[in-house]
Amino acid sequence: MPRLSENAFDYYLGLGNARSYQAVANHFGVCKQTVTNHAKKQRWQQRIAEATQAARNEAEAAFKRDEVDRKRHHLKVSRELIAKAADVLRVLPMTAMESVQTIDMAMRCERLLLGEPTDRTENTLEEILREDVRQWMQRATDDASDGRDVEESESVVDADRE
Repeated sequence: MPRLSENAFDYYLGLGNARSYQAVANHFGVCKQTVTNHAKKQRWQQRIAEATQAARNEAEAAFKRDEVDRKRHHLKVSRELIAKAADVLRVLPMTAMESVQTIDMAMRCERLLLGEPTDRTENTLEEILREDVRQWMQRATDDASDGRDVEESESVVDADRE
């Protein structure tokens, strides 16, 4: 009976999605049970899992390196543009507001590239309450013009909140 080749695992690994013990057995001219026994002794399944995880880790690391390189390049370009814009600002007549807006735009671009927030998105309690009161007052005004009383308006406001 023929013996299984030493490079059987490499062949098995190279099969990718078509990987099967039967395919290895057919390729090397042995029975499937020989391949199964060999695979069990040499921990093929564990080695496949390790190889897959290693490939996944390497791909993630390469992606992160590329992402860092790309961000560095964009940041370098952004800073060069800011420097050129500063040179232009020195010679162009601009109002104080235009200068502030230009600097703000450049700083937002840089913060964006660094992964920092570019706008404030939080709502303070005061802003939320102010908006609620404004909506309530608007409804009360609308309801008064429609002839409804205040109690009916409050039930509409409560329903909107739910």
